[in-house]
Amino acid sequence: MRVVLWGCFVFLFCHSVFAKDTISLQLLWKHQFQFAGYYMAIEKGFYKDEGLEVELKEFENGLDLVDEILEGRSQFGVARTSLLIDKNAGADVVALFAAYQQSPLMLLTRKDSGILLSSDLKGRDIMITNDAKKVGEIIAMLLQAGITGSDYNQQLHSYNIQDLIDGKTDAMASYISNEPYQMELLGTEYNVIHPKDYGFDMYSDILFSSRDFIKQNPELTDKFYRASIRGWLYAFEHIDETAQVIFEKYNSQNKTLDALVFEGEELRNLAFDRDGNFGALSINKFNEMAQVYLITGSIFLGYDFSDFIYRPPNNIYRLSQAEQNYVDQNPEVKVCTNPEWYPFEFYSEGRHQGMVADYLQLVMRAVQLNYEIVPTTSWQQSLKYVRNGHCDILAGDMQTVGQTEYLDFTKPYLSVPA
Repeated sequence: MRVVLWGCFVFLFCHSVFAKDTISLQLLWKHQFQFAGYYMAIEKGFYKDEGLEVELKEFENGLDLVDEILEGRSQFGVARTSLLIDKNAGADVVALFAAYQQSPLMLLTRKDSGILLSSDLKGRDIMITNDAKKVGEIIAMLLQAGITGSDYNQQLHSYNIQDLIDGKTDAMASYISNEPYQMELLGTEYNVIHPKDYGFDMYSDILFSSRDFIKQNPELTDKFYRASIRGWLYAFEHIDETAQVIFEKYNSQNKTLDALVFEGEELRNLAFDRDGNFGALSINKFNEMAQVYLITGSIFLGYDFSDFIYRPPNNIYRLSQAEQNYVDQNPEVKVCTNPEWYPFEFYSEGRHQGMVADYLQLVMRAVQLNYEIVPTTSWQQSLKYVRNGHCDILAGDMQTVGQTEYLDFTKPYLSVPA
């Protein structure tokens, strides 16, 4: 791949660490692939690179995730989208990123039940928790179909898929990454009724912290933020390896290796936005999600989430998965330049100089790429070199129709009026 202008897609890896900071992350459930990025950030040394020692805490029944963070028992937490309800109620929390762009929560039915749509659930038995905060999208989906709480029989959730197979319930609130695998393993065909197919598209597994902690520890927060993203990108790029790590070290639920691989593959489908970016958060989507909780009566008009999303210092940008893969696979790249394009860039006295040279140095340092300038005598020679593979990157170029046949262009990092 030929990369021409690097400038808009950076987040900083370069830093100096002299002492380790110990922090804890409170998970919203038991260990499984659902939290794979945090495991791999530990296992691959991404936290260590940032000078962090991270403790992962499994969920315990009765635990209030938001209280754990606000009261300082953990510095970071992973929450469902019900974090919006807590925010609306006055909890001063900040969302750093969402591990999943779409929630894995859905309703599962047997194939032979004939229950294919949300509207088919009227008068049926449904195993679902009694907490609208946890299953808001499912309740909203049912309400959209004209099904209120009195129109179905809500059963205590047994978390035993055999109850669905044996007909003790008609539908069971499940995760797309877990229970379908169990159904397949037991040879039972199933249907999935997913809220996103009815317009209720929700984030899931939101990493968050308190505003006070972030204000008092901006550097530590940023270190944890970017190391965690590195862990997630690695986990989804290496699902088999990650599943093996979880199987050996984080398997408190005694899942099989195949089950963990299945979980990883299903969750990867939910983790990236349309542009291939991990963790993206949007105020517009949060406002759309708030509509779900308006329907269920958990949030009331007048909500304001304008300060809810974490803004990394120095306007840092996250790398996409493809960009991080490129960095990982190409620790050093060869760069061609325009040797006589004053004052933008030029090659003189054995050095690349000018404005483009300064930008190039900043970007390469930020993404931890080593680079070597390949000297040329003319711009035409530089174009020839990059076309023939002697260079990986042109430091500065203006997009033309002819060059798009053999070069990929990023968004411009420098714009100068003629």
